[in-house]
Amino acid sequence: ITLDQNIASRGSILALRPADLATFDTDGDGVAKFNEQSLGLNWTKDKRDNFQFPKDGWRLSLGASVTGGILQGINGFNKYIVDYRTYAPIKIFGGTTFAMRSRGGLTDVTRGALRFIDRFAVGGNDSIRGFQDREFTGANFLVTNFEMRKDFSKIVGAALFFDVGDAWGADDL
Repeated sequence: ITLDQNIASRGSILALRPADLATFDTDGDGVAKFNEQSLGLNWTKDKRDNFQFPKDGWRLSLGASVTGGILQGINGFNKYIVDYRTYAPIKIFGGTTFAMRSRGGLTDVTRGALRFIDRFAVGGNDSIRGFQDREFTGANFLVTNFEMRKDFSKIVGAALFFDVGDAWGADDL
């Protein structure tokens, strides 16, 4: 069963070409030129029973990065990201796992503008299934995935899933 939204009305991927290209194309040759440095820090605590195919446990990852500012560059912004995953075996269905992943991110623009390529992007197989990759972009995002996974053998399984999320804050940048 698939619940979907008609994405054809949003236009082609070519219509999503970054509007900020002309800003950084200083000599009109179609190539964006900029100088930008970033420094990031990530902390992860992993309590899953198996990092590839978990059935029980949780994982928390916190990240922060600074771009520009004291590192120089044409733009400056700070990004903060949280990624939490939890897994629980469901005994009544024998071998079924409930999985939940919630991710969010915030951007604080300190100087200049947030370029299209620096925005968070959601949509596609790794975030909101049923939408194109990078369907939604913005300075901030929140995505949550719920799954019921059933293994029939070591190589065959199925999943029932529900994804919800969005990226916002792009119109005012």
